[in-house]
Amino acid sequence: MMQRHSCDRWGALGLASVMLGLAIVPFFYLCIGAWQELSIVASATVFLAALVCLGFLYLRLLAHRNPVWAGATRLWWVEAAAWVILVYLGSMLTGMRLQTGFARFGSFALVWLVASAAMVPVMACFFRGSVLVQRAYAWRFSALATAAWLLLASNIATAFIFMPQRFV
Repeated sequence: MMQRHSCDRWGALGLASVMLGLAIVPFFYLCIGAWQELSIVASATVFLAALVCLGFLYLRLLAHRNPVWAGATRLWWVEAAAWVILVYLGSMLTGMRLQTGFARFGSFALVWLVASAAMVPVMACFFRGSVLVQRAYAWRFSALATAAWLLLASNIATAFIFMPQRFV
């Protein structure tokens, strides 16, 4: 068996941070003022839906020592639904500022990049032995995927920042 390189460990932490950053994108949008564009009921609904999905993903993916229920195949559908709901809520909250298509995409990439950067020290300090990091570590190309995502997201975010804004 071949010994793993330290880049694999950091690549797994990076990929886990990217995934967890995607999960907290709706909360970043709510924190930077998207809740002001919605009614109080809609803001509370979005917040509670995102909180329930994030709570489920937290219990499933950030548990240490791989508990039995973390690998239960029956919960894969619930996990996939939680990811879809969180991505949908994040993409829905990008449209609150009446931006065009690329501006929404660039805004989403920028917030995802910031959220993922915020998750790197959290994953490295507190969740190094979590199920999410173990899954990312098992994938051989996690460092390459993290680098490719970082390059793509930073280029999209840079284009979004320096491009003049057009509104609907």
